[in-house]
Amino acid sequence: MRIALLQGRVRSDRPTDNLEFIKAALNSKELHGVELAVFPQLCLSGRLGRSALERPGVEIQYEKAWEDLLELSTAKGGIALASTRIRFHEDGQVTEEAFVVKGGKVMYKKSRPSDDDEDWPHLLLGGLKIRLVPGRKTLPPQAMNGVDVVISFRTRLFQGAPFMPPAPGPAACWRLNVSAVGGDGPFIYDGATCVFDPAGELKGWANGFDNTTIILDTNSSSLPTIKPLPVREPIEVLYNALKTGLRDYIRVNSSGKVVLGLSGGMDSALVAALAVDALGAENVLGVAMPSEYNAPESLNLARELAKKLSIKFMTIPIDGVREAFTRSFMLVPKGDEKEGNLADENIQARIRGVLLMYISNREDRFVLATGNKSEAAMGYATLYGDTCGAIAPIGDVYKTRVYELAEYINREKEVIPAGIITRPPSAELRPDQKDEDSLPPYDLLDDILHRHLEGKQSGSRVAKEGGHSAITVAWVLSSYKKAAFKRAQMPFALVASTKPLSGLDWV
Repeated sequence: MRIALLQGRVRSDRPTDNLEFIKAALNSKELHGVELAVFPQLCLSGRLGRSALERPGVEIQYEKAWEDLLELSTAKGGIALASTRIRFHEDGQVTEEAFVVKGGKVMYKKSRPSDDDEDWPHLLLGGLKIRLVPGRKTLPPQAMNGVDVVISFRTRLFQGAPFMPPAPGPAACWRLNVSAVGGDGPFIYDGATCVFDPAGELKGWANGFDNTTIILDTNSSSLPTIKPLPVREPIEVLYNALKTGLRDYIRVNSSGKVVLGLSGGMDSALVAALAVDALGAENVLGVAMPSEYNAPESLNLARELAKKLSIKFMTIPIDGVREAFTRSFMLVPKGDEKEGNLADENIQARIRGVLLMYISNREDRFVLATGNKSEAAMGYATLYGDTCGAIAPIGDVYKTRVYELAEYINREKEVIPAGIITRPPSAELRPDQKDEDSLPPYDLLDDILHRHLEGKQSGSRVAKEGGHSAITVAWVLSSYKKAAFKRAQMPFALVASTKPLSGLDWV
């Protein structure tokens, strides 16, 4: 029997787009001779959040999508279609239901089973007993009893680590999983489509982040179409994840064009390179906005980067705007002023944010925020300034990883100028400013944050196991807590870790 596993992009709450994906897949020449086409989990709806599930009329919308799928299966009468769907019940309950349809008729349906559910139906198709299991990370033994093929549906959320297929051992049946890929708001699905034969041997898995069709012929001994792919390095997988998430978010939600500030620093350089790879150089505009505190080297490096990336580039000095603001500020009564010049420093970032938003409105471009996770965690960012943006592509990436990504981008040729990578990080809001004037060195800071956030370690344990000063750890964690109000107002970041800062509780 020939079975097609169709790993592809499934959009949340976009049934029309999802039906087009199903239709295009079924029209592919790859499906010639296929008897069963298996689509990713929730192929009509994608994952629906609570607000979508409670939206008035949502059940009518997805009942119509279900009818459209049945009609599509009628046109492709020789192929059975399998996936899962959201099922709205009359009592208000919502469940996930696995199904198989063929020729406009339902051949199989089963809601998500419990661990002790012994009565699992199977489908007889092509001489094989097939069982579908929706929404389960692991398969209990009874799911594999008495059948030839078990198909599970699990969409894997990328959280920083590359996908590695499990090694479940022999089960006397084929075990298949089909997954969605692509960006979906802040989330990135990396694909977990894989095939195990009855002996428990991994026969192959699909390329992560790409639409991929795997054709399994259960009567074939060579299985030439599903040979395992080479394991990729974590930094390569992270880069592809960020590129995929950025590309899909921008293309689905905007005109496809973006603008960002180019400071001559590392973060904006990385985001610009990602944007070019994801969207094409013709859709990216870089803007340098120097002030009197910016070193000439910064503007030169920004211009050099734009040239290497072949993107549009403009320079808008902000000193004149800053002087106009300063004249207005003289009318503000003197009061209990804090020490330092932070208010004057931050106005520079806010001027830049206003300019980028003006360009965004005028040219229908999305603004990309360029901050990283280390800065966001510590509140080392200006609200309504460099936090302006529709999305923060590297907002869940620590600064030390930013440098690793830059080295990955430059692996074959220099894309990001070496001068950007080697110069000390600086916000350049006052003379001779350096990030390390306000923060610990990034390698130390990132280790403390990672141990506390992803590692769930207490402050004392971070200090003991990381070999850090207890005073430094206490200061970092205190600063992290104090910056919560800023993080709540920042643009969402693409999820690239097990502990994003955006407060997504289910991650």
